[in-house]
Amino acid sequence: MNGKARAGILVLAGFLTLSPMVSARAADYTDLDESHWAYEQMTRAVDLGILQGIGGNQLAPSLTMTWGQFLAMTTRAFVPDLYQQAQEQGLAWDTAGYAAAAMAGILRTEDGLSVTPETLSGGITREDAAVLLYRALPENIQAQYAGILSANLTFTDSGEMDAIHQVAVYALSDLGISTGKPDGSFGRLDPIQRCDGTVLLMRTLDAAEETATVPEVPEEPEEPEEPEITEPGGGDYWTDEDWLTMLGENPAKHQLLFGDTAKRRFDSLEEAQANMVTVTVTIWRLSNGVKSPSTATLQVHTALADDIVAIFTEIYNDPEQFPMNALGCFRYVEGTTGEHNCGTAIDINSNENYQIRDGQIMAGTCWEPGTNPYSIAPDSSVVRIFEAHGWSWGGDAWAWDSDDSEGYHDYMHFSYMGG
Repeated sequence: MNGKARAGILVLAGFLTLSPMVSARAADYTDLDESHWAYEQMTRAVDLGILQGIGGNQLAPSLTMTWGQFLAMTTRAFVPDLYQQAQEQGLAWDTAGYAAAAMAGILRTEDGLSVTPETLSGGITREDAAVLLYRALPENIQAQYAGILSANLTFTDSGEMDAIHQVAVYALSDLGISTGKPDGSFGRLDPIQRCDGTVLLMRTLDAAEETATVPEVPEEPEEPEEPEITEPGGGDYWTDEDWLTMLGENPAKHQLLFGDTAKRRFDSLEEAQANMVTVTVTIWRLSNGVKSPSTATLQVHTALADDIVAIFTEIYNDPEQFPMNALGCFRYVEGTTGEHNCGTAIDINSNENYQIRDGQIMAGTCWEPGTNPYSIAPDSSVVRIFEAHGWSWGGDAWAWDSDDSEGYHDYMHFSYMGG
């Protein structure tokens, strides 16, 4: 999708219909009042469904803006259809922003921005945010600034930027979107706060809207072709192997497991059993305080067999030598939709890593990391290695923190699709 299409279709139509996405009104947030310098723009962004809170009725205007937040906001504003499409494919809110930005050409490989699906929680700098906003502008505006001479750049740190950052920063400055820092610099490597990022985004949206023109409607409009989901460089979007090691669920994992990007679970016990295989993994056993090598067998999804063996081999070779006394994977329970039905979830030391919801133990008897050698700590080699392979840990996948009295924690549980 090019910039002209974004301006004509999305800015003039999509952005005015964002209100159904709104989860809370601006007035619902307790940490933003009318005295705040960004109140008007942040309020507008909330009311349009572009900006969302962080929980606890907090909008956190002074909190550092992350890549995931900025990509989600930018795509909600400029390409809401693509953002919604990515979410419908099962992507988390931040990954959906990353995917939508890539599909729309807002996030481009050739721009060399240092973000990946694994680094979305990191802070975004002012100069990188400028590039994304520049790419979100209609193509006719981008063309006015392409190849701008560095001599026209007035910020004291412009010479430290590469070409695309110089162009983007100059464009935003010339359009009145960003005025830089009081010291005469752009503050190119400074992180931006949520209030700053929101104001810059809303000003860019206004600039795009002002230059957009309403397209003529033909008497008999042709049926639009279905857009191909591709990366900016071409090729099938979901064949990128990076998606297979990303936390959570996405169409690439669906394709790997079920041969269909839209399928999430097996339809029957028979279908599930036909896709299982038994693997033997190397583990550490603990007896009378002494660790010794051993093996265990697991029935797992065929497509993940090699990966699971590799995961347990890495855990075994890690200096921590984490001991295991119980392992479980495939078990099909009719009427449920858990990943154990798919052979894509593994429970480790189920007695010492309990499942607990709002302080009520549902399975196991304890969770005592640092005291009980079988309990899985958040910083353990087990969690680190599973997550590196794209597996989510139930200890922190569905709750804000490790407070057992609130939320849902399943400390024994690792799942490939985050379920």
